Amino acid sequence: MIKYILMAIIAFMFSGCFGCQPVIETKVVYKDKVILVAPPKEVLNDVSIPRPPDRELFIQSSSIDRLNMLTKYSISLMKRLNSSNNKFRSLREWVDKQKKIYKEDK
Repeated sequence: MIKYILMAIIAFMFSGCFGCQPVIETKVVYKDKVILVAPPKEVLNDVSIPRPPDRELFIQSSSIDRLNMLTKYSISLMKRLNSSNNKFRSLREWVDKQKKIYKEDK
């Protein structure tokens, strides 16, 4: 009788091992890719600011010389302002190009 009980216990134990199905899990892993997008270097450079005429020289100069000094100074300032505006224009164009690229990627 004990033989039959032991055989039943052993059969029961083995039948439990063979009846299990392995569990397969699938996981989807997403990786984020970070891209540094920077404007061109020439746009990031500072615009140099010209120095005004020397104070002592300006005070001692005649009125015509003063006007010449101020005219040259204002012309140089306007050139720098134009240069700065051109940089901002090119930066806006660059941003528009980047927006188009990212819209095409999506």
